[in-house]
Amino acid sequence: MRYKMDYKELEAHRTVLLDLYRSLSETLSKEGDEIPGSIKRRQKNIAAKKFLLAIVGEVKAGKSTFINALLKEEILPVDTQQATSEIVEIYHSDKTEVQVTFTNCTTKVVKDDPKLFLKKIASVNEEYRDIPFVQINRFLMKKYRKEKGKAVFEKGELEDFISDPELENIHKLDDTEFRGKICDYIKKNIACDAIPKEVTLGYPHKFSEFKHFRIVDTPGINAIGGIENQTKKFINKADAVIYLHKGPLESTALRTALENELPEKVKEHIILVLTHKKEKFYLGEDEIKKILRQAEMLYPEIGSDNIFFVDSLTELHLEEFNKRKTMDEIQNTLDKNPEIMELTAACFYKAQGDKYAFIKLLEAQSNFKEIRKRIERDVQNSASIQMKNFASAIKEEYEVLENKIRRGIEPLRMKYQDPQSFASDIQKQQDETETMTSDYHEFTSELRNEFSPRDMNSRYYQEIDQKVKSFIGKINTKVFDPNKHNEKTVQSYLEKFYQDFGDTMNKFVDSLKADFQRRIADKNVEAQSDYSITVPIMSLGSIWDAAFNATQSKINTQLDEVEKSKDFEYYLGNLLFFGIPYFIKKGEKKEIRKSLPQQLWMEMQSPIVNQLVIHQTQLQENIDQLINNFCNHYQSKFNEDLRKQKQYMEKLKKDERTNEELKKEISTLEAEKKTIYDNIQNCIRIKGDL
Repeated sequence: MRYKMDYKELEAHRTVLLDLYRSLSETLSKEGDEIPGSIKRRQKNIAAKKFLLAIVGEVKAGKSTFINALLKEEILPVDTQQATSEIVEIYHSDKTEVQVTFTNCTTKVVKDDPKLFLKKIASVNEEYRDIPFVQINRFLMKKYRKEKGKAVFEKGELEDFISDPELENIHKLDDTEFRGKICDYIKKNIACDAIPKEVTLGYPHKFSEFKHFRIVDTPGINAIGGIENQTKKFINKADAVIYLHKGPLESTALRTALENELPEKVKEHIILVLTHKKEKFYLGEDEIKKILRQAEMLYPEIGSDNIFFVDSLTELHLEEFNKRKTMDEIQNTLDKNPEIMELTAACFYKAQGDKYAFIKLLEAQSNFKEIRKRIERDVQNSASIQMKNFASAIKEEYEVLENKIRRGIEPLRMKYQDPQSFASDIQKQQDETETMTSDYHEFTSELRNEFSPRDMNSRYYQEIDQKVKSFIGKINTKVFDPNKHNEKTVQSYLEKFYQDFGDTMNKFVDSLKADFQRRIADKNVEAQSDYSITVPIMSLGSIWDAAFNATQSKINTQLDEVEKSKDFEYYLGNLLFFGIPYFIKKGEKKEIRKSLPQQLWMEMQSPIVNQLVIHQTQLQENIDQLINNFCNHYQSKFNEDLRKQKQYMEKLKKDERTNEELKKEISTLEAEKKTIYDNIQNCIRIKGDL
């Protein structure tokens, strides 16, 4: 972004964009169409002056702790078990306050002890932890009737709800106990005056003076009892996402989110934050860099500039330590809290009584500086980003409308200018559409053949096959010198090998997609959405562990065999030749241990080659899916547009309006086209300003 735009400028652009949206909605409504849901969701946020940055991740990934660290205060509820149960929107305000709108439309604002109130209203209630209370709440919300002041439902509806297999019996209670607890909960909450509909937290954070920016705490995406559904539903409303991940870097949940659950507008603005593992508090700079490199290799679509590693707990306590004047005061604080002592022990002892050094070491351990700077930068530009994306989406819809009106004007003008030959021209055009259909089917067939990574005659098959074989060749010819290398050398080589392979495959995919788009452009075919190809993940972890254990076992067996060879001659030789046999045996053992790198490599070669072949097959399948998805989608749309065009032409053929009436309609359509053109130019102008 070139600069932080003036607030008045942003508001002026917001007003124009909302007017353009209303005009688009009215025009589409007249045509019997409506605005796509993705654009509707964008409009709601812009109209409400909200830019929603959702903090998402699996249960216990540290989402609430991360936000607390950003705010520099432990205000959101945290727990050793699943904690967050509600969506909490955090906006900038002068003072801390929690506002809750309940299902019965009442509102409660709490300024005194908001932390306690949040824990009560937005975290999992221990009394109901063993029942799916969120699913029950959704049932009561749907059945709530304002005029009755309570949820209203028939006995059969309640029975259907309890019997629904989608209702999670979290702790596998017996049927009688499960039903009893649900009925008790419904009885207590029938008035819906304690079921939150919306929870917001006003807080004087330092990220922005604009109230439109909101940080959103969400329940875990694998939370039980229907809780995760709230997050999945909310993600569609979000403008950007920070995904918190703790644990092994390979994550099925994260991969699923990237491929299937996150909308395209969010993928464009996603940040991956790796949170600290509790079992090892202090990580050196090299270890952190290594973790980040692995993450970049596993999730290249996120981008290296969008991946961070942090320790939220250390950052959270930094503020408290900064307030202490001396190391003695800090020592007293640590003595009272063993958990914080364990967290900061390494930094405390390294500081050797120097408070400044201690704070600097904690800052390095928290590693929060860069992610905070990144969020601050994005906050300043959040409204611009949001409105620029909105302008692009509206512009695309207007362009579709403009093209449709243009196609409608052409036959009208033809009939108006030459009524006598119009009928024959209509028939001629209908004949041409049949030829065009045949040509199009041939074109999509050519696309499939040309870009197929499975056809051995295809350029892309040969290219991907050549690249994979090149890397297999590197594996088969690599040798490790026992006098120069050890297992760490092997591991470093493989990490670099996997990174190079991932980079090569991603470049290949990017090149293929660019060629595909150019091929489409040659035929004046426009892609209807951003089709993506997922490059499969390759992981060293499981292969390394299995190979290392197998190699270590072989080495131990070889050492045991040397040890067992201590026969009578061995002992006699030691006695007569001053221990020379002993040193020979010791040398044999040394050589065996030195052979570990090459033995380890030999153990890994075959599994790695198999992994490369599997990767090639998966990538070929993903490319096939891209091509088929595009061709099927566009062919379907092409046929539908063609059908509508034929209907329109046939209707026009039977049209008995006078020339004066035709002229009037042409004039009306031209005026509509001019208005749409002006709206497109407005969108372009706003995008340029933003």
